Amino acid sequence: MKITKTYRCIESLDVYEKNAFKKFLVSPYFNKNESLVALHDIYVSLSEEQLESEEKETIWNSIFENKQFNDTKFRKLNSDLLKLFEQFIRIEAFENDQHTKLTIELKAINERNLDILYNSVKSKLDRYEKYNIDKSADHYFFLYETEKTKFELKTEIERKNKRSDFAKNFNISDISRNLDVFYLSEKLKYITTILSWSKLYKIKIDPFDISPIKKIVSERKEIIPPIALYYQIYLTLVEPEELRHFLILRKLIHKYLDVFPPKEQRYILDSAVSYGVGKVNAGALELQKPTLEVYKEALEYEGFYDNGFLSPTSFRNIVFFALRNNEFDWAENFVSKYNSRLIESLQSNAKSFNLARIKFYRKDFNNVIRLLHEVEYDDVFYNLNSRVLLLASYYELEEFDSLESLINSTNIYLRRNKQISDSKKKLYLNLNRFLKRILNSNQNDKEAIRKIKTNLTETKGVAVKPWLLEKLNELL
Repeated sequence: MKITKTYRCIESLDVYEKNAFKKFLVSPYFNKNESLVALHDIYVSLSEEQLESEEKETIWNSIFENKQFNDTKFRKLNSDLLKLFEQFIRIEAFENDQHTKLTIELKAINERNLDILYNSVKSKLDRYEKYNIDKSADHYFFLYETEKTKFELKTEIERKNKRSDFAKNFNISDISRNLDVFYLSEKLKYITTILSWSKLYKIKIDPFDISPIKKIVSERKEIIPPIALYYQIYLTLVEPEELRHFLILRKLIHKYLDVFPPKEQRYILDSAVSYGVGKVNAGALELQKPTLEVYKEALEYEGFYDNGFLSPTSFRNIVFFALRNNEFDWAENFVSKYNSRLIESLQSNAKSFNLARIKFYRKDFNNVIRLLHEVEYDDVFYNLNSRVLLLASYYELEEFDSLESLINSTNIYLRRNKQISDSKKKLYLNLNRFLKRILNSNQNDKEAIRKIKTNLTETKGVAVKPWLLEKLNELL
């Protein structure tokens, strides 16, 4: 039998959710059809392979004894079970969302004119607002909604009681402030998102007028985290040459990141490290240390991880920035501690390659070669970058025959591989060209070495250019 959507949805639940869903199904308040419970139990008991080998008729007969199989009714049974599943996950989501629960409860009291419950619900709201650390834009929208509903309910109660002073304690200013914060935060968030996309996908967009937001930010003495952070991200995008914007953003992240939910933490951290990495790659070496600091802080937040996993790019970048800051011991500890945070199939290559990179910075070239022999070269990144580390290690160890052989095989690999872009091929072909020139030169001829250095300095697009220049300077 073909795997049904209903089966896949039930399989997506963890063991605790499956138990809760079973309790939901057997509750007569939600479901009175025992056939749906029976179908659920069959699905839970079967693996995908077992279900695929089962006939629909066999499952039907397990549910309805002595009843002729009806394909339309069987599909209807699956459809009804799926609807109950959708209702279950809605309820679970609602129960886990304290914001929504309290807001809906207050609105229900208002709509039903249950004045007697107002004070108790208001107390719950006040406690939640006091102890809730979330200060994202959604939090301010929640405050706006609750303050608005409290205003409507309170004024109605006080009107009924014919109190002459009922207009004394209106919370209009709170309603207005929370709505303003939500609106400005959300606007900044979506402006920064579209600006990021425009840079990434080379999309031309009309400029945004955020002068009203600038005015509010400059006039407010109080720091409101969602406005402050998204405004700072905005500045890094529209004034990328002003490095101070990144340094201010780094301080704001350190101080306020924990008041955002995980999804927003990830967006803020991604924005910061993307800017830092891009600027360092463009030559702003003074941002190496602050970018590493952002990465270190990011590791402490679950929002930095994608479904619990660290991205391979982030893993490599963190090691790279640690090495560029001469934090070799920290880099080794990072690889040991966080390798298990990668998807399992990526762990072996990541560990061997990054340890080899660390050994290279420690000038332990024999161990670089040993570790790189453990790397699988199926991935283009690992293939190219492992070759670069091997080329450099052979040079440092003066194993020139092995070096020349690797240069030739790498050139063949580059020319034959259609997955590698022409611009990237050029980087590595130029590296090999200059390495060959150095190998074939008379190293006592300083004028010839200076000529190679001049050519290298003037040539754009050469992989590991700083290392090549370092080697030429040593020869001089």
